[in-house]
Amino acid sequence: MKDTIVVDLDGTLSDCSARRYLVEGQHRDYEAFHERCDQDPVNEPVATTIAAMIMARFRIVLVSARPSSTNEKTLAWLQKNEIAFHELFLLRGDGSEPDQDLKKQWLEDWEEANGKGRILFVLDDRQKVVDTWRALGLTCFQVASYNEQPKSMVTLARLVLDLVEERDRCGPTWSGAYRELHERVRKVCSRALGLEVKRAPQ
Repeated sequence: MKDTIVVDLDGTLSDCSARRYLVEGQHRDYEAFHERCDQDPVNEPVATTIAAMIMARFRIVLVSARPSSTNEKTLAWLQKNEIAFHELFLLRGDGSEPDQDLKKQWLEDWEEANGKGRILFVLDDRQKVVDTWRALGLTCFQVASYNEQPKSMVTLARLVLDLVEERDRCGPTWSGAYRELHERVRKVCSRALGLEVKRAPQ
């Protein structure tokens, strides 16, 4: 049964564009880049997707190539932004392995412990990592850099909307929390993706 969503952090759930200059060009300061991870704004379309998936009873697994030393800051950032999740994996130790290699090894270990075929889709941003997920047989929606929205994100938005509307069909009433989530999805899809979404029934 596919019951799990895998979500990256930097550039996916968090908007790290303000600190990206630290790892571009000839003089790259990865330590400073990771040290400032708690200063990022949240990527609202991805946060809304996570909220909708949790409402639809999927498990959210956060998987990042951040060093494990950022665990405390990462948890504080997630709490501050009210991001619900089930598991968090920060993969980098003292090595310098490429992100895609770390995530490939993580998937092998995770599937060995939890079983194959459980991941519905992955959200990630970097092309090499996205290519790796797809080469491993997983559906990966690519979250573009700021002010870009690829077709896959429109597809993802429609998937979330389908889940929201399915919840309406399955449930006899609309709770206040669910009505709030529906309105959040509606606004994000309208503003960021140009999709028209009907309001929740009163």
